[in-house]
Amino acid sequence: MHRRWPALPLLLLVACGKPTTAAETPASDAPPVAAEPTPMPNHPVEPAVPAEPAAPEDDGAFARLWLRRPVTLRDGTELTLTSIVSETIEASPDDPESYPAGSGVTVTVDVACDDGRTDAEFVRLSPGYTSREIVWDVERRFELGVVDDSAISLRVDKLELTDAAPAAITLLRDQPVSLAPGVMVRLLAHSHKRTAGGPSPLMVKLRFTTEDGVSEEQDVNLREKTGWRWRWRDFDLVMTDHVYGERMDVEVRRLRRVPLSIP
Repeated sequence: MHRRWPALPLLLLVACGKPTTAAETPASDAPPVAAEPTPMPNHPVEPAVPAEPAAPEDDGAFARLWLRRPVTLRDGTELTLTSIVSETIEASPDDPESYPAGSGVTVTVDVACDDGRTDAEFVRLSPGYTSREIVWDVERRFELGVVDDSAISLRVDKLELTDAAPAAITLLRDQPVSLAPGVMVRLLAHSHKRTAGGPSPLMVKLRFTTEDGVSEEQDVNLREKTGWRWRWRDFDLVMTDHVYGERMDVEVRRLRRVPLSIP
């Protein structure tokens, strides 16, 4: 399927993908001087979680999915490639440098498992815009490979806990903390959700910043009966203590990625 993106609607869809243009700097023979980092006042230096465990280098981890042909992974998850939509991007008449002409493709995969059904949507855009080629759910990581007219290659990894000792971090409100090399997390807000009877969950808003500078916010409802535990991407997090509205003490583990085979 093909459709054409006009310039104005596209700006609404992909404004977050506006590229950053480096300022032109005159050449200089003097070596660059590294800026001294500014220490963060009243904020402890926290140990970061180790870097992401390397996934096995296995070309067979990417397998083919054909349109409307369901396949079942070895953990029982059923995948169905439901659509591949090609796009044409028109350059913005007002700012063609920031929003150039290009193309894109949107791929949708239906994911059905014991917990229910959802869609994993991938977007691959031409240079100058931000693509989304990796999608996460609570237990899996999906990575888009080759895209053809009626098929794609897809890698699916199961996310599993390891026996590694957790790293302890403290989140102070509105202060960035290193979660792992290149990944930062910031506590934005605490609140309590009112419920009819029973203890009310602690609602937490967090902002994560990835290695490529992309920010993503997460709203979490924490309950004692679930061990104050939640996940973000391939991180498993457990709140061990908190001061309402001010601080959270958290234990963090990095999850292992185990490739799931596709027939």
